[in-house]
Amino acid sequence: MLYVQKKILFMVISAIIVSVFSFSAAFAVTDSSLSNDNIKNQDKSTKKSPDTAVNQLDKNIMNDIPAGTYYISVSYSLRKVVNVNGNSSANCANINLWDAQMSNAQMWTLSYDSDGYVTFTNPFGKVMDVDGAKLQNFTNVQQYSSNKSLAQKWIISKENNGYKITSALSNKEKGNFCLDVNAKSTANGTNIQIIGDNGTDAQRFQFYLCNSQKIEGEKY
Repeated sequence: MLYVQKKILFMVISAIIVSVFSFSAAFAVTDSSLSNDNIKNQDKSTKKSPDTAVNQLDKNIMNDIPAGTYYISVSYSLRKVVNVNGNSSANCANINLWDAQMSNAQMWTLSYDSDGYVTFTNPFGKVMDVDGAKLQNFTNVQQYSSNKSLAQKWIISKENNGYKITSALSNKEKGNFCLDVNAKSTANGTNIQIIGDNGTDAQRFQFYLCNSQKIEGEKY
C-alpha cells in the first residue's frame, strides 16, 4: 500500500514538473515573438525616408524662363546682379553682388537637364556651385568646373516678388536652401550664399536676356 501511494505521488509530481516546463517554454516563445515585433516596429519608426528634393520640379518654368543667357539681378535692386568676383576664370572664384556692367562676369547661360534641374554656366566655362556640397546656412556659392553634381544644379520657381533659386541639394530632412544675398545688402562685393528658405527679398531674383542689353527693360 505504501509503495502504491509513493508511486502515485511520484506521478503527480512528474506531471506538475512537465506542466511547469511546458508553460515556461510557451511563455518564452510568446515573449520572443513580442520582442521581435517590438524591434520591427522600432525599425519602422526610426527608419529615415530617403533623401529627395523637397521641391516639386515645375517644368512649366521652362516656358517662363527659356534656356538662354541672362543677367540675374536681385528683385529689391535691379541694377545689382550676380557676378563673378574680379572677372576671374579660376575654380573657386567667389560669386557676389555687383553693379550691372554687362560683362562676361555677369552673364549666365541657363540650361535644363531632362529632369528640369537648371545649371548656370558663365563665359569662362565654369558653373555656379555650392562650395563642398554643404547643405547648411551661409555655405558659399562659387564658380567651379562642371562635374554634373547636385551641388551645381538648381531649381527655379516663380514667386510673387520674383524667382526663387533653390539648391538641388535640398532634401526632406534639412529642407530647402536657396540662393541668398547676404543681409539683403546692395553694396558691391556683397557675398552670395545659400540660406534656408525664408521667403525674403534677399532670395528673390529677376532674369534679363543678355541680348536685350538693358536691365529694368525686358525681363522674365
